[in-house]
Amino acid sequence: MRFVPGLLAGLFAIFHLAPSVYAEKLLQANYVTSCSNDNAIKTNEIKVKLLPDDGEAWLEYDGTLGYNGKVMFNIDIFAYGYNITRKSLDPCDLKIANLCPMQATKMTVPWNRMSVSKSSITDLIPTIAYYIPDIDLLLRVTVVNKDTQDTVSCIEAPVTNGYSVYVSGVGWALGVITGLGLLVTVILSILGYSNIATHVGFRTMLLLGFMQSQAMYGMLALHFRPLARNWLQDFQWTVGIVHAGFLQTIATWFQRATGGTPSEIFSQESDVSIAVLKRSVGNIAKRTLPSTGGGKELLVKGVERMGYRAGIEPSNIFMTSYLVFYFVTILMMFTLVLLKFLLPAISKKANSAKLNNALSGATEWKGFLRGSIYRLAALSFPQWCSLGLWELYQHDSAAEVILAVVMFVTTAAALGFATFKVFQRAHASKALNENPTYTLYSDPACLTKWGFLYVHYKAQCYYFIAPALVYVLIKGIIVAFVQTSAVAQAVMVLIVEIAFMIATCVIRPYMDKKANSFSIATSVINFVSSICLLIFSDVFNQPEIVSGVVSVIFFFMNAIFTLTLVIFLLISFFYAIRLKEPTAEYHRLSDNRDSFRMSQTDNRLNTELLPLEKAIRPMGEEPRPSSPWAPSNNGSARSRWDPGHAGVGYNHHDEQPPRSPFADQPPRSPFADPVEPTLPLIPSGDNIGRRV
Repeated sequence: MRFVPGLLAGLFAIFHLAPSVYAEKLLQANYVTSCSNDNAIKTNEIKVKLLPDDGEAWLEYDGTLGYNGKVMFNIDIFAYGYNITRKSLDPCDLKIANLCPMQATKMTVPWNRMSVSKSSITDLIPTIAYYIPDIDLLLRVTVVNKDTQDTVSCIEAPVTNGYSVYVSGVGWALGVITGLGLLVTVILSILGYSNIATHVGFRTMLLLGFMQSQAMYGMLALHFRPLARNWLQDFQWTVGIVHAGFLQTIATWFQRATGGTPSEIFSQESDVSIAVLKRSVGNIAKRTLPSTGGGKELLVKGVERMGYRAGIEPSNIFMTSYLVFYFVTILMMFTLVLLKFLLPAISKKANSAKLNNALSGATEWKGFLRGSIYRLAALSFPQWCSLGLWELYQHDSAAEVILAVVMFVTTAAALGFATFKVFQRAHASKALNENPTYTLYSDPACLTKWGFLYVHYKAQCYYFIAPALVYVLIKGIIVAFVQTSAVAQAVMVLIVEIAFMIATCVIRPYMDKKANSFSIATSVINFVSSICLLIFSDVFNQPEIVSGVVSVIFFFMNAIFTLTLVIFLLISFFYAIRLKEPTAEYHRLSDNRDSFRMSQTDNRLNTELLPLEKAIRPMGEEPRPSSPWAPSNNGSARSRWDPGHAGVGYNHHDEQPPRSPFADQPPRSPFADPVEPTLPLIPSGDNIGRRV
């Protein structure tokens, strides 16, 4: 790629900026890109570092000059797209050979220290520029003929100050919080606190789903400004992009062993100028660009950009994600096995009859293990929809393509089968009881295996699992197969987010008012983010300052909402630890696994034997219910002491019913109970007679 001589002087001139402050200041540029079509300069490598407190600059350059004549450098500095200063510089003042006048020749400047004037730096750059994380600072050097003022060439270099919102600690902290949420959900489910487990699980999945959406945005081939790009990089771990030296070694070895050719962009950093995708760059060749007259440059975008920023070779991205997935799988299975042995031991040491009863009657470990496999498939579905399908396009090796196909098909088939079984059970339940969700919540095997798909929804909105999975699948396809067109990606993501937001706002499918509020807020934030992505695609050809301002809005909006979701989840941890009991406004079933299991047994007997009973019962004789939860003669579940209000909880303002046998047992959930009082563990489809 061709660059300009002025880059040397220009990169120095930008550093005529900023007064000394208390901490050490730093400005640096590691690559340049061309903003004109010319042959003035071909650059292999350039590194510039300015230390204003020390009054020095360091430069390393390797390239070829292709112009003869006297030139001037017009230097412009842009902050968030706004031109904050302009300065003209005569290269003769720099006293660098071959620049005064410029001569067509190969030019190599080793890593070298140069003295600069502190006063000249202070005149150009304000102090705050050294401390804003991911400051969007751009240096543009225009080389013009000194006599005719005709433009010879133009180059641009993004400048950083060493501060960034991309911090590995952020990802680790979010990962630990999410893992704790999943662990608490499993433990509460084992101990029989189904209601609290449902709420903790919902909040955990809401946070994880939002973070995975952010990671998928970061894999789009758009021109992200530094602040937005590095913010999205914080969520790379949610799709398995995690840097570890031994993982890179294994991935490289596997690719070579299966006939692939590993990329080596990190080993070529000393010979190739590596840049992230910037605005107005046309079609970029993948991974390596051939030398054009001695100059080499590599521009990474989309998935490869996220991998490069994480320190992962582009050819190792899929395999790294694959290995991380299996690490998480082993960790989850090990945790469940550990709980199987630890919890009974703890119950014996604690000498708690309550805990013993919970573990002896409710713990179906085989069911939990099987359910965990399905849950793991749901957690990793965004990862395989994006990176798994992307590998089909990337084709690092034949074996990796086969692995990608197997993982995607297996995950999609598992979730498809689970969804089919849920719909099948709901259809059978409707035929027997005129209630499509009765069997879903009365069968413990169904709840343990596939309950994670529908327990977060209202009873009548169980079908929303299908739109939710299709939503993730479509976004993954957009990430994987539309990497060559930023505008197409942005438009398609916008359409998908609009559709899902409308569906969520209209249907309001989740179990209670609070869950619906946060889910709607999440979909709205994703929709606004998709508008920002459309702007980042430069479809409107907007001024640079617009993109700069939008990137700041994008960061603060998503950062604040992420913090809100984290607090929302931590509050559920607080309630889960204390098991605080709220004041009940209606009588309901005690939320423990033993009573749930007894009612389930009665339900299964009544529902499974109902066709046989109808066949042998004398004509005209009405069935006699054998349990408080037996189906009534119209097929709907009805309480013995509530013959006229099936499916509706009592409110204290209504006429009081006969005293419930469970009235002496206080409710265990700190949340608005999504469990239907007349059916075991059925989220309510409305809020009639409930506390809002």
